[in-house]
Amino acid sequence: MALIHCPECKQQVSSFADACPHCGFPLGVDDPECSVVMLSASQGGAIPIRKFAKALHVSEAQAKELLSSLPAVIWQGLPVDRAYGAVRPLGDFGVFKVVADRDCGSPEQIRAAAPVPNPKEVQQNSGTPFWHIVGAVFTALLLWNLALLFLTPFAMILS
Repeated sequence: MALIHCPECKQQVSSFADACPHCGFPLGVDDPECSVVMLSASQGGAIPIRKFAKALHVSEAQAKELLSSLPAVIWQGLPVDRAYGAVRPLGDFGVFKVVADRDCGSPEQIRAAAPVPNPKEVQQNSGTPFWHIVGAVFTALLLWNLALLFLTPFAMILS
């Protein structure tokens, strides 16, 4: 086992780790070639074609054609980070999804395809931090002592 440096937080991590235990950044996973797909147009379907075409860097005729055949593959063969970067400015035009290129066969495949996780949003599930557990135990002991303090006079009266 070799130690490598996490590209995100720069701390040492096992080369066998799937994700950095410090920051959750995915490691050792080759970025799949991704596609940006448009699932539906924005509410009401009133998309300004000229602006949409400019955002996609295509002609207005190509933009109209894409809108007429939804779900449509907008871009293919992108790394994950570039695919998510390309989706950000398109959010006002409709619903988009980043999927693996292999999932872009038929419209049914595109709709059913699971989105490729955005590596910048992957977070490590670190469990319950130590000091939260200590605080919970301390609170439980405090409540127990308060309950005994209030119940002791009643126990003496009953006995």
